[in-house]
Amino acid sequence: MRTVVASCVAGLVVLVSRAAGGPYVDPQHGFGLTPPEQWVRVAPGPAVVAFASPAGPEPSASPRRRETNDEFVRRVRAAIGAQSNVDPASRQVLSVSVAPAQGLTLQEVARRSRSEVARTRGMRVLGEVSATLAGEPAVRRTTRFTLPGRTSVETTDIICVRAGRVITVSFTAPTRNARRAAPLLTRVLASFTWKAPAPIR
Repeated sequence: MRTVVASCVAGLVVLVSRAAGGPYVDPQHGFGLTPPEQWVRVAPGPAVVAFASPAGPEPSASPRRRETNDEFVRRVRAAIGAQSNVDPASRQVLSVSVAPAQGLTLQEVARRSRSEVARTRGMRVLGEVSATLAGEPAVRRTTRFTLPGRTSVETTDIICVRAGRVITVSFTAPTRNARRAAPLLTRVLASFTWKAPAPIR
């Protein structure tokens, strides 16, 4: 469940591409949502789509192959070190990740991703509750990810299993801003809708 690590550091490496421009619909994976106003579309990394709050330049990277968790974290740390004059945790980031469910139930997916969090240095679970995502059963988990000597970030993941896919909506914010940013996530989740997805190949 690589998306757990990816979502928790999504706020550290982003590449601005264009303004979000209203509702977003993904017909391939079968969902739609409306990002916060004035947020921009960013390079999603391992996610299928990501948006970030407006800010100055950020460190960026775009891997050409699928990385392991350790490689991804090392790349994040290298990017941060190369841009020491930029606060790496200054932005709020919304992303959606999609992965094959491989026959797993929501409870099994949640258990596996909790185990991954437990194995990731600098990351810990702050809370986890049952929830819904556009009417579908989901798990809502908040984690904190801290790099040594760096500002920590908090990520809320809403994890759902639907149509053979694991859909994870992630919202990352600097810990110091996480509570103030919570209403933005509430509005995004209220806008989330399901569409008919393309068949899984």
